[in-house]
Amino acid sequence: MNAPDVNIYFHSTDNQNTWIHALQIPYSDIQRLCLRPLKWLRFVAFTISGAHGDLSETQDGHPVNYENTSDLADTYYYIATEQFHLVDYNALNDRVTSSGLTPGRAGFRDIILDRDGSCVITRADNRICDAAHVIPRCKGDEYITFVVNDRRHLYHEQQFSPEMQELSINTVENGLLLRSDLHQCLGLGIIAFLKTPNFAMQCDDIHRVEPDPMPDTRITMQYLKPPTGYDAPRQRDVHMTGTGESSPPSILLDFMYGAAAVKRWPTDALSQMLKKRFEDFKNVTPLPDHSEGSSDESGNEYAPKHRQRKRGRSRRSATSNEMLQAMDHVLVLSMLLRGVTPEQIVAERERQEKEAKAHTREVARAKVQQWQQSQDTAP
Repeated sequence: MNAPDVNIYFHSTDNQNTWIHALQIPYSDIQRLCLRPLKWLRFVAFTISGAHGDLSETQDGHPVNYENTSDLADTYYYIATEQFHLVDYNALNDRVTSSGLTPGRAGFRDIILDRDGSCVITRADNRICDAAHVIPRCKGDEYITFVVNDRRHLYHEQQFSPEMQELSINTVENGLLLRSDLHQCLGLGIIAFLKTPNFAMQCDDIHRVEPDPMPDTRITMQYLKPPTGYDAPRQRDVHMTGTGESSPPSILLDFMYGAAAVKRWPTDALSQMLKKRFEDFKNVTPLPDHSEGSSDESGNEYAPKHRQRKRGRSRRSATSNEMLQAMDHVLVLSMLLRGVTPEQIVAERERQEKEAKAHTREVARAKVQQWQQSQDTAP
């Protein structure tokens, strides 16, 4: 008999004897979202921790049998199977594209519409759809670059085409055309998109309603919170009726799935710990203040008039403050789990600044010597 809730613990590298009680997930939700619960739990733990690992029923035990679909335990420990990747949190990538050079809201809608054609879930007419951002637009280019740099080591290099080297908040890979109500659900963390195959799961590990043969890859909309409306769209795979090129990559979808999971199933212990540590990281990482809202992200020129405001007046983000906070908490948690502290980030930044200054002085000294030598040899 399965436990009513499944609890997931993460190992903290700050103290070898410390385990963080991170998630408490009702078994009913697990059963609703997948066919192989342990594979899905492993995937969720991966999206949050930013590390490959295995589930175990004990703190130092063997990996579970992921094919087991019954008699789940009430507690699992996620144990990293690789050395944590320490990224340079100060180098926010010289390839960050200035917001002034990236497509604007209207341009973003155009490129998403060209690729998707209609709502990728309901196939509703594009006139009642929004060009929804995967990573919310209000987070900006620096944030999406930070996420990619933080996690790209977890994914195969073939995911990062030359086009993705210029990934920004308004590039086509960061969007999906969704019916307006689904866009709202995405912003609230009610739905998320699961891409398979992935680190832990295969395409046939989750439910599928489409009658055609199983595809090689899937992007599936899932309700992390069960829908209440009688007319709510079913959990379906993304279907693009436009060009279908440059679909959202796993690295973005997985991160947002983890954020939705943290918003949906956090423990009190996790919430308190992250709130305590968030401000420390906020000062040294690109975690923007989202309390005042930001630009409208719908990109829908057919939005009702009452939703439109005068030019120049800011609009609120389509993503809720709770979901925006969950995104930041996932970043903070993944850093804490790999033993990265704000103090280390500051120390590394100071070290790099000293090296840069020393290099500048050395270059200047070499130029002076070169000039002196040229003067000595002058006729």
